[in-house]
Amino acid sequence: HHLRGCLMLPPSYLDQMPDAFVKLAQQVEDEILQDVARRIAKMDGITSTANWQLWRYQQTEAVREDVVKLLAKYSGKSEATIRRLLKEAATEAMEREDSIYYHYGLDPTPFEESAALNNLLTAGARQTCGTWQNLTATTANTVTGAFERTLDVAWGKVATGAFDYKTAIKQAVDSLADDLPAVPYPSGHTDSLEVAARRAVLTGVNQTAGKLQEARMDEMGAEFVETSAHGGARPSHAEWQGKQFHRGGAVDYLGKHYPDFGKSTGYGTGAGLCGWNCRHSFFSIFPELGDPPTWTQEELEALNARNIECNGKMYTQYEINQMQRARERNVRKWKKRYLAETTTGALDKEDITKTAVRLRAAREELKHFVSATGGRLDSSRTSTAKFGRSEASKASAQSVRHFNDWSSSIGLRSPESLAEYYDIKYNKKEQWTVLRRDIDTLTDISKKDWTDEFKAKAVDTFYGFKSAGVEISDHGVARFLSRHNGGKGFEPFTVDDIVQQLRNPPNYLQEDGREILFSGGRAIISNEDGVIVSIVLRKNAKADWREYIESSE
Repeated sequence: HHLRGCLMLPPSYLDQMPDAFVKLAQQVEDEILQDVARRIAKMDGITSTANWQLWRYQQTEAVREDVVKLLAKYSGKSEATIRRLLKEAATEAMEREDSIYYHYGLDPTPFEESAALNNLLTAGARQTCGTWQNLTATTANTVTGAFERTLDVAWGKVATGAFDYKTAIKQAVDSLADDLPAVPYPSGHTDSLEVAARRAVLTGVNQTAGKLQEARMDEMGAEFVETSAHGGARPSHAEWQGKQFHRGGAVDYLGKHYPDFGKSTGYGTGAGLCGWNCRHSFFSIFPELGDPPTWTQEELEALNARNIECNGKMYTQYEINQMQRARERNVRKWKKRYLAETTTGALDKEDITKTAVRLRAAREELKHFVSATGGRLDSSRTSTAKFGRSEASKASAQSVRHFNDWSSSIGLRSPESLAEYYDIKYNKKEQWTVLRRDIDTLTDISKKDWTDEFKAKAVDTFYGFKSAGVEISDHGVARFLSRHNGGKGFEPFTVDDIVQQLRNPPNYLQEDGREILFSGGRAIISNEDGVIVSIVLRKNAKADWREYIESSE
């Protein structure tokens, strides 16, 4: 296995390699989104249909021009970035490929001196730039079409009187933020620019590196190859990863069978090795020189094992990767909404705050998932170009303010900060169960049609019990407050009296199975979680209470 460290472009390299290009695509996408959001906001106040049709036509044409200008502004940058990424990856791939030949005492022409290899690299860069231009050529039409449809829907909502302008604008802006289609494929499928960018660059790099390696193999007379392997490969690729093949037809050689390279791996097709979004590569091997395969069968099986735990279930690395991608997309979704909503200038603070709160929740969920499954946070997959430090801190401050307002509105005294709240939610299971119950009870109290004074007493009572280690429901609190002054032959009592009484075991059961502790004219009724649900004053036990007998086991 001595060569494994120096072989092939590692999957982690291929995973991060398009990041610089994806960032560019995100910038274009976010600028388009902001432009569109600003225009949608101006819809407010157009009342006559004739005016509307003229305005809509003008805006649509303006968006088309803006998108064409934006793409032109970025096209030089995109091409330079594509060429740079391809050159870096190709140089890296060839250095690794050539180290195998040097290892066996062979002497390939240095990459930079080989005209044939450099021509292949130039052709690869040209092709990838061409693909990218083709992909974005129809972007102006797709974006304009989506903008026009969204405007029509928003106008329809306002014209029929179903929604006011603000709501219609918010819904329009959000729907475009979630789903601004940019790049159409012949199949009718559309992608966002960033997804198309990642795919185009990865595919370009893979195909170019593959062609360079094939040319080098032809030059060195190498017929046998081995594919790389990594955890988290998609199932159709896991079948052939880490195995050895022969180029140009299956053969039996030195007592071992080598299947055909192209047929087995789908090399050269979009779905196969070095195809769309593939992070596998391949390298030369020389069976006659006695090198064992880099990966043993056990190791390959371990790469696809269900060995990562999440919420009590076991998953493969591939599944965990997919789950992480979904959470990353969710963070980016709320960032884009926040960006679009703050750009319009037409929305209320509370609308934007709701989005800030959802964004914070999405970020915490991703952070927790990554630490729970041992992954790593990849900021390029959640980044939004126009969403910089100041937006992040603004959105963060809004979600903190929202937490403070909400917690004081229900009288929640602990946790005191949003960070602590998320820490309990994700890292302290038992505490979270209790906290959720507290929040439910306090929320129920806040919704009652009691006076503010009575609500304040109820919250104090709730926390009085809690500090003594006793949980009580909103109904239990109400019963305590309406009965603790005694009357009609019953003594007044305090929270402490109830806590003292609870030191004794329950002595009756209600018909519904709830436990009752009855003594001194007071019955405390608790549910199966030990939460006090009612307090009753009476001289004698009720006829339908069953005596509670602890089993002696």
